[in-house]
Amino acid sequence: MNILDFQDGNDITSNLQRALDSGAPLLHLPAGEYVITRPLKIHSNTTLILDENARLSAGDNVLTKRGDFLLTNDDPEGGDENIAVTGGTWDGNFHANPKSAMFDEDGYSGALLNFVNVRNLTLRGLSLHNAAGYFIRLARLDGFAVEDIRLSHDTNLSNNDGVHLCGFCENGAIRRIHCVTKGTTADDLIALNADDCVTRTENRDLPRGPIRHVLVEDVYAQWCHCLVRLLSVTAEISHVTIRNIRGGCRGNAVNIDAARYCRTPLVDPDDPAYTRGVGNIRDVLIEGMDITQAGKNPLVAAETNAVGLVIRDFTRASGDGETILLRNISPSRIQLRSPDIDMTTDYGDTFTLPAGGFAYFSIDTEGFQR
Repeated sequence: MNILDFQDGNDITSNLQRALDSGAPLLHLPAGEYVITRPLKIHSNTTLILDENARLSAGDNVLTKRGDFLLTNDDPEGGDENIAVTGGTWDGNFHANPKSAMFDEDGYSGALLNFVNVRNLTLRGLSLHNAAGYFIRLARLDGFAVEDIRLSHDTNLSNNDGVHLCGFCENGAIRRIHCVTKGTTADDLIALNADDCVTRTENRDLPRGPIRHVLVEDVYAQWCHCLVRLLSVTAEISHVTIRNIRGGCRGNAVNIDAARYCRTPLVDPDDPAYTRGVGNIRDVLIEGMDITQAGKNPLVAAETNAVGLVIRDFTRASGDGETILLRNISPSRIQLRSPDIDMTTDYGDTFTLPAGGFAYFSIDTEGFQR
């Protein structure tokens, strides 16, 4: 059904929400410029298709408080199912909808699209522009596909992630995520954050929990901050494959440091619970990385216990920082090929690969069970 057929007056937001509330399983929005005057919600068993020349923009002062998003699922508490959104440009208009202060309990998270507690979710062919925080915020998903997504900004902002997964995301694929503008994203392009600081405004109402059985492939940024983050302190990240990651980074190509150096760190190194390392990463393969370095941070920052963590076929085009920095993990077997190293490290040890790429790198922490 054509969404404009639901027209009752000239308020496109009311017409669009009326269409989304109608129970129609397939909705189409024609080409045009549409200013949205309040956040939109999509229900279960709905496919929303935007014409490639349709643009939905948040109006001024529309996204201001906790729970505001340009689009979210209707029932994050009870759960939704079978939601698909394809096509069009989604503009958060962060100039007039800024993210709230870091610990504002009722503030706007800055997230553009938000989906929590959904079974069978598809986001495909979207152009996302000017998010004040995360472009896409996801949690409690079972069966999801996020594909063919283009990200852009007029001005790059801090704490600005691309596709941000939180706890209880399983059985999904994230494919063909490309940053259009230089400097996007200003934080993590792909974030698999099984743990996080959930009292921060951008993470309010998101759970800490496992992330399992996820494929990430074909990711590109010209100069983002960090290409891929795996964040685990106690929650599990397992059976994840990440491949074909290309582009430049100012920070890390792969960050696995348990957010030790974040403004809101999750780990107190003096806490006896953490004196032998943190993290619960199992059976993760990262392969086919082709990286250009802009800063001097280590490209692979590994400070998390893991078993079956493998990075292979890592090509480094340039940069002055270390290729690998490994420290703060429990006794582990470290294997490296081209150059060839096979060694065991203890918690107080630091291992570095100062330059160049490598064919194979793995971490297997003692005492872990597959």
